[in-house]
Amino acid sequence: MTDKDRNELESPAADLGSTMPTESISIPDETLKKWQTIADTMAEIVGVPAGLIMRVVADDITVLVSSRTPGNPYRVGDAEHFLGSGLFCETVITQRSHLAVRDALADPRWRNNPDTQSGMLSYLGFPILWPNNEPFGTICVLDSQENNYSDAYRRLVEQLRDLVQLHLAQVYADVARHRRNQEALRLSEERFATAFRLAPVPMAIAALEGFLLLAVNDAFLAATGYDADEAIGRDATQLWLFNSSSERNQITQKLEGSVLVRNLEMQLRAKDGRLIDCLTTADTITLNGQRCVLSVFQDITERKRTETDLIAAIEAVMRDTSWFNTSVMEKLAQIRRSPDVAARRAVLSELTPRELEVLGLLSEGKANETISKILGLSRNTVRNHLATIYDKLDVHRRSEAIIWARERGVLRYSPPKKRGKPRRSR
Repeated sequence: MTDKDRNELESPAADLGSTMPTESISIPDETLKKWQTIADTMAEIVGVPAGLIMRVVADDITVLVSSRTPGNPYRVGDAEHFLGSGLFCETVITQRSHLAVRDALADPRWRNNPDTQSGMLSYLGFPILWPNNEPFGTICVLDSQENNYSDAYRRLVEQLRDLVQLHLAQVYADVARHRRNQEALRLSEERFATAFRLAPVPMAIAALEGFLLLAVNDAFLAATGYDADEAIGRDATQLWLFNSSSERNQITQKLEGSVLVRNLEMQLRAKDGRLIDCLTTADTITLNGQRCVLSVFQDITERKRTETDLIAAIEAVMRDTSWFNTSVMEKLAQIRRSPDVAARRAVLSELTPRELEVLGLLSEGKANETISKILGLSRNTVRNHLATIYDKLDVHRRSEAIIWARERGVLRYSPPKKRGKPRRSR
């Protein structure tokens, strides 16, 4: 988010800005209940049939809250055209000042007021303003008879107006905060969508359940050969996207347990059937209330091909290792080492002393015939020892066994120490 965006969202204008439209703001039911109590209490204390909270909406003024007192002719939802109506409330709102009318019939200005047609002859009202100083409406009491409205009553209605405006300020702030959060979310989603679409590595968003693809980026389409219409809306099984179902199950199990999948080596199947070697990182996200998976695929096909070629070359030259010195062997072993494979291999303690002797001679580059002569074993016995060693080390070639040994410091054959003959006592 840029500083400009942040300032726009955090400025007072964003919280209580004059640009936020107020007509669309709904008053919560909880607030209306409070206002109903205010209207009822106000009418009862002043001793009049009607206590009202009015709201201006567009060109009309509407009864928002009406006291539940005997003789009240006004109902919630009653509306009159606002401007030029001649209503008491019109004057209060346009002049933004309180108004007290003792007897409308005795005053030529109010004799034809629409409220007199409802039998209301006296009026006391105060304007209600939004926090941005726009008119909301009025709070007022009306009586069916002449009423001079004492100073105490005027202070009471004014204080109740102030309380209503406090409630209104809270409503306004809540709406402003919600709209600010929505705007921040919109900006965040726009930036994420842009970063997702333009990312140079293949990315996909899928439903956690079933891996239904919801979105893919351009790099994903380029790597797999699919069009967006072919990929989106279909699950990974339909696309044969994962070369192995076990890989998909492994990802699903980890993510369902809220475990981040990081740099998992796997293969994706492209539209034309080719396999793409990838390092996959995936994590769960929530979109529109749905638990989803964001996956990033790093194509390592070329790197794997290079590694395979290098390993093949090393294995070719290591068929005869007798002319390699220790330094060269250790460097080759370092290149050949794979952390994922090494983690699965046995430790030296699993080898018997005889197997360690065979492995040491093998590490020196000795042939089977030579090993059998040095150890005084038959060739078949040497072959059997080698087969057991391969199995324990999880290797399949002589060269792999040599590298395994070199990685762990088994660089040469160490003959067992001979015990001396005991001396005879004289």
